[in-house]
Amino acid sequence: MRALFFGILLITFVSFGQDKKEKIVKFNPHFSLGASYNNFFGDNYLSKGHKNDNYGFFLKLNALQVFNFNIGGLFDKTRLKAIDTAIGGNVGSSNLNTANVYLNYNMKLNNHFSIEPEIKYGGVEVRQSGFEKNLGVQFGKLYGFGTNFNYKIDNSLTFFMNLSYNKFILNVKTTPEFENYFDNSNSFNVSLGIKL
Repeated sequence: MRALFFGILLITFVSFGQDKKEKIVKFNPHFSLGASYNNFFGDNYLSKGHKNDNYGFFLKLNALQVFNFNIGGLFDKTRLKAIDTAIGGNVGSSNLNTANVYLNYNMKLNNHFSIEPEIKYGGVEVRQSGFEKNLGVQFGKLYGFGTNFNYKIDNSLTFFMNLSYNKFILNVKTTPEFENYFDNSNSFNVSLGIKL
């Protein structure tokens, strides 16, 4: 009990005894938006059964900064065209929606350029449609890592490009021999956007 008391006391002194310029955790909101492109690869349903001839869009909100680490959330939406009815049945297109949290680390190179290695984790939804009908939804998880390349115009506007790898693990109900084919997908993602 005494150790717990001293631990709480120490954390209190470290947290509140900091100079305001040296806060460990601070609210640091940034809003980003832009276009994204997923290039699926490998022997899997999203790669073999679809063609990505569209750019998606994303919204990103940075919430907290811990030292030079940024924590926030990201929503990304892409529409994929189904090209193989033998694989996907009468599906005309699939909307790929992802929502995840991310952690990145800001490394400033000079007054204008910085890079941010980033990892992310979240959920994915593949919503299939055809003949103007909703034909089903698959849910799953997303793991990703990549890097933001930032060019700061001024204190209120930054252009950036993100290059990342994403791993999709879906929960598709199918026969055991096709589980790996339908449940696992990979993509290389390129995003361009602005940070406000």
